[in-house]
Amino acid sequence: MKKQLLFHHIPSVYFLSRMAIVVVSMWAVSSHAQQTTAEAAKDMQHTSAPEIHVAFEGNNLILTTSEAPNEPKSIKLDAPIQSVLLHRGTVYVALGNSGMQTFNITADPAAIPERTLQPQGSVTGFFLVGDNVWMQLESVSGLPVNEWQPVSIPSPAAKPVKKTTSTPPQVTAKKQSSEKAKPTAPAIFERQEPIQIVKVGQGEALLNVGAKDGVRVAQRFSVFRETRLNKKELGRFSGREQVAVLTVIAVNESSCLAKLPRGDRVYTSDIIAPFEADHAPRKAYPRRTDHITELAFALRPLINVDSQKGAGALVDVEATHYGAHTFINLKLGPGAFGYNEDSNVLSMSLLAQGGYDSRAFAVGLGAGLALVNGNMDRMLGRWDADSADESTKGAFALSQFVRLGARDGLNLTVQNTFFYYHDKTAADASEDDSGFVYGGTTGKLNIPLNDRMDLFFNGGGGRFGYAFGEVGIFAWIRGNGDAGSLGISAATGGAGMWVYKQIQTDWGLDSERITVGGPMVSLGFAYRFGTPHPAKP
Repeated sequence: MKKQLLFHHIPSVYFLSRMAIVVVSMWAVSSHAQQTTAEAAKDMQHTSAPEIHVAFEGNNLILTTSEAPNEPKSIKLDAPIQSVLLHRGTVYVALGNSGMQTFNITADPAAIPERTLQPQGSVTGFFLVGDNVWMQLESVSGLPVNEWQPVSIPSPAAKPVKKTTSTPPQVTAKKQSSEKAKPTAPAIFERQEPIQIVKVGQGEALLNVGAKDGVRVAQRFSVFRETRLNKKELGRFSGREQVAVLTVIAVNESSCLAKLPRGDRVYTSDIIAPFEADHAPRKAYPRRTDHITELAFALRPLINVDSQKGAGALVDVEATHYGAHTFINLKLGPGAFGYNEDSNVLSMSLLAQGGYDSRAFAVGLGAGLALVNGNMDRMLGRWDADSADESTKGAFALSQFVRLGARDGLNLTVQNTFFYYHDKTAADASEDDSGFVYGGTTGKLNIPLNDRMDLFFNGGGGRFGYAFGEVGIFAWIRGNGDAGSLGISAATGGAGMWVYKQIQTDWGLDSERITVGGPMVSLGFAYRFGTPHPAKP
């Protein structure tokens, strides 16, 4: 299991419930035996005080003096000793899972027990930070009480002492570390009030801490939310779930502005805690935002590069609602609209789709209508059909949809479309070729570049009169993909569209393919709306 370091000042902190991860915590203990100025001055006068040596073996704490080096005093404790530290007349003893004890040896080496601490975790050693003794904890706990405030991680003044001796100021130890205490970093948060989210904007949050509290740009915070579950097999459960990470982007004296990565959503009632490496957001697999609706539009104009003059455009318009575990989608597209000197082109599909949607994937089915203003029989299956009817015709359509990967992260999306072909030329049932035929496939590969920008490859085509391919960039210019976010895309590629029609030639009417195709550019927009901030659902 991964271990991490946290530091907490013992007089202001209590340890709470167990968690599922293992962390290594450092907690500060104010020196129990600090002397007043008068006492310190008195100690300085007693230069003839005997030397006291502290050691340990197993469960035994061993004290010796320079006056009687061959007459050690042994005190048997209830648990194996992990480490000891002698500081200002107090012996600090680490007892692993049994906590720690302190002994006063200021007067004489009688080792008078002073107090016992039983933190949640294993006490493995001590070190000095300035004039304070810090206790090193190897712990499987880590939830702070409401009054707890995160502090910066100071540099340890000395390595934990193990099976060695340490000496108070009035005596000289035989074995004393030559490493001098290093200056400690100031506490990041000196305020007693809890850190709170004051306001929530589009992909940003305002916190009630600022430069006077030690906050700096690029500093990160983890965000937790109270969660309540009622599972049949587990029963009722309540706890804190890590839901977001905030990164500070601007600071003033009393507050700071932090941005949210894609997929993260916060409320003013959420709980702010120190950032840990395990909480880092993953741009390839962000959290799923639910209860939002997305409106999307893409326009791909093109110029015909044939000898005939012409132009056209491929258009996508869709609206999608994302629920707790489902999605509903209404889509027009790709819609192909074009013309050349011979005739015009119109081909499109209108679909209603729905299905299951999760953080890792989505899958669904759809149904709708396909429209074309040409010889649909020839486009869908009867290549020898020469109907002169150029009116716009329709066909029943079915679709398959799948997304592999996170919606706003790394993903591959594929949609297959099928059309029902009705054979009007069959003389009897034995010659009837009516049935579903393959219409086309579109696919899109989305690759996140950073918190707000994606690289995508998009394309598709089929029997129903269109084909295209493009590469482009999508970016959220406002928000992080949650409600109120606005995104824009730009791409380049090529496209073509066609229908079969009867046209007048030098030899009379003939069925010809009307084609418009060439290089294209693409411009798209996406807007999401839904649960307003900062109300909590």
